[in-house]
This record gives sequence, C-alpha cells and structure tokens, in this order.
Amino acid sequence: MTLALDALLAGITPAGSLWCYRHRQLCPVQFSDIHCAGTACVDFSMRSQKRLAGLGLHQVAFSCWLATRAFAQEMLTVHECVKAHPSEKFLRRRLKDDAFYITRWVLSPVVFGRPATRERRHSVAI
Repeated sequence: MTLALDALLAGITPAGSLWCYRHRQLCPVQFSDIHCAGTACVDFSMRSQKRLAGLGLHQVAFSCWLATRAFAQEMLTVHECVKAHPSEKFLRRRLKDDAFYITRWVLSPVVFGRPATRERRHSVAI
C-alpha cells in the first residue's frame, strides 16, 4: 500500500486509482468524507516509551495511515490511541494547517459505557 500511495502522490499512477492485489491491476479508489480509526499504540505505551521513545515499527504504520489521510483530505478525521501518542502534532504537521482545525480529548472508555479504565487520546481534524 505504501509504495502505491507514494506512486499516486508522485503522479505515477492515474489520479483516483491504486494497485489492487485482488485484481492485480490499478483499481479506482473512492475516499469518504469521514474517517475514524485507531492505529497500533505499542510504540507509545507506557512500557515502550522508555525503550523506544515512540520511534518503533508501529510508527511506520501510523505514518502510512497519516499519508493516506493527507491525500484523501476527508472533512472529518478522528484518530484514537494511547494517551501518550502525539497524534494531533503529526496531524497538524501533515495536514494543511489553514484547512483543518485540529484538537484532542483524553477520555476514559468508561465515558462510552465500557468497563476499561485506561485513558485514550482522541485527536480530531475538522
């Protein structure tokens, strides 16, 4: 996916198409107006913070996700991760600052009726 995204951003593939492993050809891609996701948080967990300083392999997956968000330019993007993940900083750096309002909330799953108590960061780009 990352090579196809890089090719698309560089103008090598036709706009609105990416390599499809199922069909083994370029297939049309449509993006939605809203995107909500959580990415792997291992690199920013309390246990990994001391060891990796947030620069582990899971950050690569987050960077690919972020590049896709920058390309798609959805009207609303919500990212959920561990409390220590600085996702709004990355969103602000990658998305056009003048086009998006970016904010964050730290909430416990208890707010949503879940029995888990660890806090999660929700970053929003509108």
